[in-house]
Amino acid sequence: MATVAPKDDTPPTTNAADRPSSGKSASTETAMAAPGNALGTIVVTGSRLSQLGIADSANAGVVTAKQLAARTVYRPGELLEATPGLIVSQHSGEGKANQYYLRGFNLDHGTDLRTTVDGMLVNQRSHSHGQGWTDVNFLIPELAAQLDYHKGPYSAEDGDFAAAGSVSVHYVDVLPKSLIHNYSG
Repeated sequence: MATVAPKDDTPPTTNAADRPSSGKSASTETAMAAPGNALGTIVVTGSRLSQLGIADSANAGVVTAKQLAARTVYRPGELLEATPGLIVSQHSGEGKANQYYLRGFNLDHGTDLRTTVDGMLVNQRSHSHGQGWTDVNFLIPELAAQLDYHKGPYSAEDGDFAAAGSVSVHYVDVLPKSLIHNYSG
């Protein structure tokens, strides 16, 4: 929490020539210095969770459900773009795995980006297009509760396919309300 106070309590002079120029209009200076116009407390809230003592480096992080809900997602692959520096493109229409780019690397169709959904590995170990093929078109973005990411090959826990990084999507375990409706008429 930060508190902001006026720079000084001196009243403004009546002669504009006697006042030092601050680049503000005379009415602004008068309003700021007038008694009773003291600034209140200003609270600044960060948008990211503190990763101090949790993440090994700045290349690892968590995207919360609130942050995911604030994003517009037109296709499932866009959900992964909440990872800073990750670009997900659909270069030849739907029905084919996305093209991934992370930290200057072209990851083809997910070859070097380990992707999991609730702990299930999405990268295919063997595919005619290439090892590590990652098709996330089955994702339901509305069910995503959290996204964890690591960028860089430093983490041995990510294993295969994590040469450029890893992304883990976690779904909600319980829905806040029923999504099924029954109508008759």
